[in-house]
This record gives sequence, C-alpha cells and structure tokens, in this order.
Amino acid sequence: KSATRWLRMNLGLHPEVCVAASELGHFIRPDATPSDADTYRAQFESWNGEKIIGEATPGYMMWRLDPAAIASRIKATVPDVRILAILRNPVDRAYSALLHHIERGRIPRGTDLVTYVRGRDPTADPLSIISGGWYAASLTPYYERFLRHFPRLADLAAAPVDEVMALWSGLGYYARARNLHACALAVIREHGGEFPRHPDVIAGLPGIGRSTANSIATFCFGAQAPILDGNVKRVLCRAFGIEGFPGTGAVESQLWALASELMPKRDGGTYNQATLALATAAVDHTVASTTWAANLGPDYTVVHSGPVVVQPGTGNGVGVPGPYMVDIPVVPPFFYDPAAGDLCVDTDFVTGAFGGGTLTALDVTTSNPLARRVYSSTLYPNANGVDSAAPVIEIGYTPVGGGTVAFNALLGTGCVRQFASFYEMFATPANFDLGGTAITLIPSGNGYVVTPSGAFLPVGSVQTTPTALPLGDDAAITQTFTVGSFVGPNGPWTGVNVISNGCVAEAAGNTTVAAPNPGTLLSAPQTGFYTQGDWDPIGGTGAGTIWFEESTSVVTVTWDNVASWNHVGSQNTFQVQLYPSGIVTIAWVAMAAVGSNGGVLVGYSPGGASGDPGNTDLSALTGALVLSSPDVLPLTLSPTSRPVIGTNWNLAVSNVPATGTLGVDVFGLADPGLNDLTFLGMPTCGLRASLDLLNAWIVSGPTHAYSLALPNNPALVNVHVFTTSAVFGNPPVNAFGAITANGVDGRIGDI
Repeated sequence: KSATRWLRMNLGLHPEVCVAASELGHFIRPDATPSDADTYRAQFESWNGEKIIGEATPGYMMWRLDPAAIASRIKATVPDVRILAILRNPVDRAYSALLHHIERGRIPRGTDLVTYVRGRDPTADPLSIISGGWYAASLTPYYERFLRHFPRLADLAAAPVDEVMALWSGLGYYARARNLHACALAVIREHGGEFPRHPDVIAGLPGIGRSTANSIATFCFGAQAPILDGNVKRVLCRAFGIEGFPGTGAVESQLWALASELMPKRDGGTYNQATLALATAAVDHTVASTTWAANLGPDYTVVHSGPVVVQPGTGNGVGVPGPYMVDIPVVPPFFYDPAAGDLCVDTDFVTGAFGGGTLTALDVTTSNPLARRVYSSTLYPNANGVDSAAPVIEIGYTPVGGGTVAFNALLGTGCVRQFASFYEMFATPANFDLGGTAITLIPSGNGYVVTPSGAFLPVGSVQTTPTALPLGDDAAITQTFTVGSFVGPNGPWTGVNVISNGCVAEAAGNTTVAAPNPGTLLSAPQTGFYTQGDWDPIGGTGAGTIWFEESTSVVTVTWDNVASWNHVGSQNTFQVQLYPSGIVTIAWVAMAAVGSNGGVLVGYSPGGASGDPGNTDLSALTGALVLSSPDVLPLTLSPTSRPVIGTNWNLAVSNVPATGTLGVDVFGLADPGLNDLTFLGMPTCGLRASLDLLNAWIVSGPTHAYSLALPNNPALVNVHVFTTSAVFGNPPVNAFGAITANGVDGRIGDI
C-alpha cells in the first residue's frame, strides 16, 4: 500500500493533499529502537519510491524530501497556492493542515500562508479567535460587516449584546457571539484593553478553552504550547494506540500529557541588545506601580547591556521546573540589603532584537507569589499593568564579608478563624468527586452549618407541572415565588435569580460568565449557592432543561441532563433546594467529566466582599463545617525585620478582634509544637513559643507592633528565638478566654 493511502486511512487527511502531506509529515514513535528506525526508514522509502533526506534515531524518526520536490508536489496539488518557503519542524504539520483547508474552501486560494499563520493580532481581529468551523465564502460578508461595526475590541465591548447578536444572525453558533462579547468585556475590564499573552490567562476568558488559548498564544504571540482539538486527539489515539473515548477525563489528560511531550524543542537564539538592571525597590511588591520610576530605588544599577543568549532546550517550560533559558552574569556586582526593601529586576529589549528560532513560554508562579510583574510593550502602548505572573528567577549571591544570614520562619496558624463563605474548586470537570452526594446548609443565626446530607428530589416530585426556564448559554432569569418561600441570610426572598452556569441567587447581579473563579464567588454582590461551570441548557423542555418547581414546603431548581458547553452528548444533573426554614440542600446526581472554560466551582457566598477560607474538600467532610458572618480572620503575626545582632527584631500582629482587651507577647528559646490547645479550652489555637519572656499590652486597635532588642554579641549568632502573641477578649471567644497567633522562628545572624 502507498504512503498516501496510509495517511488517508490513519490520519483522516483528504486524498487530494495526501501527497503533499506525506512529504511534509513526521513519523514519531517514542518506543522505537535503532533497528526499528532502520526498518521504518526502508519501508517508507519503498512506499514513496524516493530517497529520503532526514534522520532516524531511537524515539524520533523524521523524513523530509528535497524542498524543491516538496514545492513541486504542493503546486501540483493546489496550483494557485503561493509558496514562500518550505517550513521546517514544527510548522510542517500545520502547513499540511492549511493546505487541507484551502482545498475545502475555508481559506481563499492564493492566500500567503506564512503571513496567514504568523503575526495575527486578536485585538485587531476579534473574530480570528472564534470563527473556526465555517467555510470562508460563507463567513466573509459577516466578517467584513462585523469589523465595520466594531473596528476595535473596545467598540465591541461597548456595544449592547443585542446589537452583537443581530449582526451575528444567520451564522448559527450563537453562544459564540455571546462569548465573543463577554470576552471583549473581560479584556477591557480585567486586562486594561490588552489581549493577554500567556495561555493560562487567555484560557480564563469567556468562550476560550485550553486548546484554543494555546492556539492563540502560539499563532499570535509566538508561544510554545500544545494544541488538542478533535483532529489532534484522533491522530494521537491512532498513532499511539490509546483506547477509550477521547472526551473522558482520563483519556484527555493522557492526550494532553502526550501532546506536551511531543512539543518540538526550542532552538534558542540571541537578543542582539538587551539591558538588565537591579535596584532596591522603592515600594513593596504588593503596591508596585505602573509608573516605572516609582518602583526603582536610588541604587538603580545597570548590570548587563549587550547580547543575551537564550539557551536551547526541550519541553515548554510551563508548570514544571525546567532548564534556565538565560544565564546572565551580573557585572558589576550589585550590593543588595534585603532589609532595605524588595529587589527590583528590570529588563528591557527592543522589538526585533531577537534573532534565532523558537522560544518557549516563561514558567511563572501565580499562587500567593511574593513578587509582582510590571509590564509594558510597544505592541500595546496602552497596556501598562501589574500582575502576579512573575517569572521564575534564580539569583546567585555571596554575603558581603561573609557571616551568617538572619532569617524568619512562620510556624502554624493563628485562631480563631471563622468565614462566612466556603467553596471547593475542581480544576477540571474530571476532578469532580461529588456525584451521587449532597450537602445541606442549616441556618445558625449568623451563618450556616454545612453537613454531608440530603437527597435529590426527582423532577416533577415537587410540582405536578414543573416550569422550564427559558435559559440558554450564559444567561440569567428571575423567577418570582407564587406559593414557595425561603428565608436567606439577609431576610425573606421574593423569588430566585437563576444563572444558567450554575448559580441560584437572591437577586440579579451575580456574574453570568462561564469560567468559575473563587474570587468572583467571594465578591459576588448577591447571596448565591453555586455549582458553577460552563453549562449549556437548551432553553426549552426535554433533556438539557433547567426546571423550576415550588410548593409550600420546598422550592427546587434542577439542571436536568444539561450539557457542558461545546461537548455535545455530555450530561450534568444537579439541584438546589430552598426550604421555608432557610435550610438549603445542593444535590448532585451525575456530572460529566468533560467541559470548557475551566472546571467546576461548588460553594456559597452571603453577598458582598468575603474573606477567602481556602479550598474545602467537601468529599472528606464527615462532621460539620461552621460558617459565621461576618468573617473573623485569624490572629496573625508577621516579622517586619530579620533578627540581626545589634538591631531590633521587629514584629507586627494583625487581625486583633474588636472585642480584645489585653494582649501578651511571648518569647522563648524552644518551640513546644502545639497546634491545638483544645485541652486548655482553646480549640484550633496553638502555642509555638515557650513561655520564657512575657510582655503585656493593652489592645487599642486591630494591629499591634513589638520588638526584641538584640545585643551586638557574636555569641548569639545561630541562636533560635521563638515568638508568638495572644489576645484576651470580653466576651471570651472560648473557655480559656484567649486566642493565639501563629509563631515565628527567628534565627539570629550577623548579616
């Protein structure tokens, strides 16, 4: 059999472009041996009848014919295509796919394909991120009319959604229009009008899933990120013998891992001119300014100016530690005192300075980072901003004059912690583990007691003729009670506001955005009960409906086999029950393992700003989770300096309760390691410093500062001093009458 037939049967390519694709394609088998490589090379040559230029090594086999022969074959297949160059790995496969789209009419013949796939600006061309799946001839008039009405992303964001839908009318896929409008709003409101560049950030925009986000970041911003659409899934499953439906969570996770593993190496290159400077920051990282000069201290020093070499390597560098991309010697050395402020790393390079091959995305940390990124680019002049996507940097240093560095370490947590809200965020639908269970929220006067109990009420069991809510994708409706009733934390409800993406709220105002986010839940203006995901109800009766039922004993809102958006055939069934007494039950029957725009968020918020209690594992809840409003944040102790001999070791206590009367600072030479003083009548409180030195103080506000004077005595170097603080209150919050802060372990040093 011929290579053309093999490609058509196994990869699903159209026969008219298979000849071109066979020369451009790469054949990869990670389990190949040297003898396998020779065998496959010989077999492929016999199929093609032509000598192969390329290489075959264990784990990677690549064949490529002479470029002139490739160009000749492509022109014979699609005569009027303009060929600027025969592109090497990794664009070969994308080029073959583009030929397929030309043949099918989705891309106009004569298109400059190299320009088509590079340098696209999603803010100037908003439809480019959402118009896949149509033939070009059908889409073109809509596209042109759309851009006449909305030449800029800001114009689209400012338009009423009804105007957007009217211009979209006739195309179908109406959820795309709503998502496109919501995406424009999110870019304007949350990103200062600059379309984000990092795939993880792009994936948080409405209507954009992980694969689409990676595609945008790759084509528009040159990122290295795997793409996993339906075609790629089929190819990987066939090529690597992966069994099971690709839409299931387990198989999809395996395919993502495989797609990432197969990402081509980064070639590296050189920035011909770049500047690196260091400075002691003039402000704390938490209040970094978008004004460059405001962040830089007077010791601003340029430590490198000239070329910077980007190292070649493998992998995409995101999510796991990887090899460093650049290594820059600091010349001259920069003298930095951590006690004087944060360190500012300032980089600058001009557009077009990079010469080389492919690059990879920077690895960044966004989980409680002790850093901020201040960014600006001439590509987007209005996009100066600050975010937490700080790149991972290793800094080599030598203590000036030698010596022992003083440091602080936090021990345990403070008490008492009471939160008005709770949530569990499942990163992907496949991680959801509450199917077949329920939780019940029982009013307690100033909050709820959450217990693992309750049962699903079948549709039609509350009301003989349930009401089908006319809710489509990313929509909301208010349903007024007629016979039902419910008393929420802020008083009686007159009805419910139902959001199609899984929220039952007291009134309109909570977000209809599909992508779940704990921060959005905690800041929602209205009381809400959540099982939030990107659900796509049909807006009518039958499977896929959201049903409303009421009686004098209970009100229910049920998502009945509602599909996950963009996953036809998926089914999600869950229910919110509201009782006149104020009791609430959330029950889940079966949830799909597939979804779009993030995972699933389960939780409750009383409305208004709430403290963040952190993620709660509801499946592990065996007793009760107590919620209390308003939030009571734990007593917190933070060091504000390091314990250096000859200086004051300074510390600060925060979240001192308004009912506090007397405080005590504790210093000790040992850590008792007690994290729960229930035996003293102080549940959840700990003691992380021995009671060697006690200083009392009168509570006068929500904060308190104290210090320990350290003699200039070298004999103290390497001694550990432990400290904590306690506050007594009236009325007492527990049987003992006091709460404690976390502890701090200070190792004394001379620098």
